[in-house]
Amino acid sequence: MLLWSAQAISQTAQNAIWFALMVLIEELTRSSTQIGIAMVAFILPSVIFTVPAGVLVDRIDKRMVLVATNWLRAIAVLGYVFFHETTWMVFTVTFVFSVISQFFLPAEAAMIPVLVGRRQLITANSLFNLTYTASQLAGIVLIAPIAIKFLGVNSLFVGIAAIFALCGFLVLPLPTARAARDAGGADGARAFRRFSEDLRETWNFIVSDRMATVAMVILSAASTLSLVVAMLAPRFVVATLGIRADDTVYVLAPAGIGMTLAAAAIGRVTRWLPKELLIVAGLLVVAFGLLLLAVVTPIWGLIFQLLSLLVNPDQLPRIVSLVSVVMLVAGLMGIGLAFVLIASQTLLQEQAPISSRGRIFAVQIMLGNLASILPLVFIGGLADVLGVSRVLIVLSVVMFGLSSVALRVYRPRIWGSD
Repeated sequence: MLLWSAQAISQTAQNAIWFALMVLIEELTRSSTQIGIAMVAFILPSVIFTVPAGVLVDRIDKRMVLVATNWLRAIAVLGYVFFHETTWMVFTVTFVFSVISQFFLPAEAAMIPVLVGRRQLITANSLFNLTYTASQLAGIVLIAPIAIKFLGVNSLFVGIAAIFALCGFLVLPLPTARAARDAGGADGARAFRRFSEDLRETWNFIVSDRMATVAMVILSAASTLSLVVAMLAPRFVVATLGIRADDTVYVLAPAGIGMTLAAAAIGRVTRWLPKELLIVAGLLVVAFGLLLLAVVTPIWGLIFQLLSLLVNPDQLPRIVSLVSVVMLVAGLMGIGLAFVLIASQTLLQEQAPISSRGRIFAVQIMLGNLASILPLVFIGGLADVLGVSRVLIVLSVVMFGLSSVALRVYRPRIWGSD
């Protein structure tokens, strides 16, 4: 409960920072390019520092990492208050804040298996994934806009700093989760050798354990896909549905509801079905959903013609529409995506050795962020050239390919022979 509370509060605060940062840079520069630079300043540390951070997390007390990073983030956020006059200082504060966060994420992921038993692991992960989605809504849509409107950006940053400080106190009572100490001194040469050995051990695990490797790839791909779909959604509703871009909620909201329902139900579902089967099934649902969205217009035209043979089109309820079909498909895709994310994260936690969970999840976080950079930069232009429907077909093919790989690797566990 303490770890979950700290996660819910801190992630909501971090998402509120995203919104406030965009507002701050817009007021300073009136430039979309500068906002893009801020995004890079936030993502780049995850590529550079996450793996070394994971190695360090496995060497020291994870509880103190959680405490220290929350308090350090509280100090870093205050930098926005004192150094917001120039753009380069805002970028510097953003970079420092993101570097600190790279130590928090692997420590949090590695702490979950310490606190819950193996049988409760998937339930705990579903709760954390549900909280992650809810924190985005609360931070970006509710708290940040209201606070900025009535209190101002600086007041919001001060409040967020206080929230991070509170989260540090929330995780302070957690049990100690420390890796075994090495005998001998801690001179620089020995520390560097240990660091190199830890990286080599992590790499050996990744290349030797196929089930964990596939889970890591799928987890990274699914996280990237959620960003890509969110980016394409406004263009899709305009080009395919013929409605305004601010009506994108008709696509994203059902997907969010589907993910919420799946996160709430997956603990019970895994009592009868193996996690590996949920990963494969979830990938297939997402792949079919993307394909349906790509060809939804001709499919709806055929359905409408068939319905017209039975009843007068004017007598059909208003709910029977192209938008309704898209909402249904989006909801099913949300369920499938949640199954993939939660089950693959749980499988990775179960496969990873206790002594190296921090660095293994650091690698996964780095891969996920690294994989998201190219889509964030190029997917919009690709959709302009090829059309959003063709991009959806390409994404569908990728998901079908991943499901095929997952089925081949996880077949022994799905059929109970392992």
